[in-house]
Amino acid sequence: MLNKLNFKQQLTVLLSSVVVAMLVLIGLSLWGMQRLSDNVETLYQSGAKPIRALGELASRLPRMRVGIDVMFLEEVGMGGDKNVAIRVKETREEDMPAMRQAVELAVKAQIIPKRVEQLGEIQKAYVLMEKESIAPMLDALAAGRTAEAKSLYLAPYTKHYRTVRDQINKALDELVDDAAAVHDQAAAEYKRTRMLYLAVSLGALLVALALGAAIVVRLTGRVKGLETQIESAARQLA
Repeated sequence: MLNKLNFKQQLTVLLSSVVVAMLVLIGLSLWGMQRLSDNVETLYQSGAKPIRALGELASRLPRMRVGIDVMFLEEVGMGGDKNVAIRVKETREEDMPAMRQAVELAVKAQIIPKRVEQLGEIQKAYVLMEKESIAPMLDALAAGRTAEAKSLYLAPYTKHYRTVRDQINKALDELVDDAAAVHDQAAAEYKRTRMLYLAVSLGALLVALALGAAIVVRLTGRVKGLETQIESAARQLA
């Protein structure tokens, strides 16, 4: 095919091949960078942000329990009824609303449907915990019914607490696994993109070398032909 083209056309083919290869490489680079950006965004939205929200929830749950434990200690002589009343008010007006908000934010932070459903179950479990154990226990403490409050603490509250705690810990572990999966996927896509980029670069280099070599061979043949014609003309003139 190259033999049918003149020297100018051959150079045009060579340069066009290089330009096309460069455009393909630029396209691959832009595509690869976009994929990396998408993976980073997915890792943040499905990993860092939800884990942060769930971590806040996981830290608030035991803090609220510590506050409840302190109420029982004060009830048996470490502060009296006045401090218990203050603690009950703080739990109702600060800890419980903060816990509800933390649960709600943890649910909203999820983008994976199965995690949204999982956090919804945690939210239901906490609402049940408030209704069946925390609220009645605080009412009993505020009214001075210590025996009833302790009974609620030892039975329904402890059971609800463990259920919610275990659900939160399980969700955290699975979120970490999700983030690891996204990272592995991003790493695999990066390797595939890199191999494709290298393959196209090598292919373009080989094509350019082949075309260049063909043009050089043809040009060399023409030069030798001219040399032969000049030598022949010189002999004739001599």
